[in-house]
Amino acid sequence: MIDELAGNQELTACSREVCRCTLMGPSRGEVYCSETCRKADEDGIESETCACGHPPCDER
Repeated sequence: MIDELAGNQELTACSREVCRCTLMGPSRGEVYCSETCRKADEDGIESETCACGHPPCDER
């Protein structure tokens, strides 16, 4: 799920399907851009939009 490389930092999409955010350095074990996305996935919350509050998702 790697989108691109930026220098030595890998950019990876947030694991929440409806989220448009990317994370830098996923090697640190990060898979979500926020606690909001992690909790929504764990709770099985289905949605057409993401409420993480980050600019890529607010632009929808």
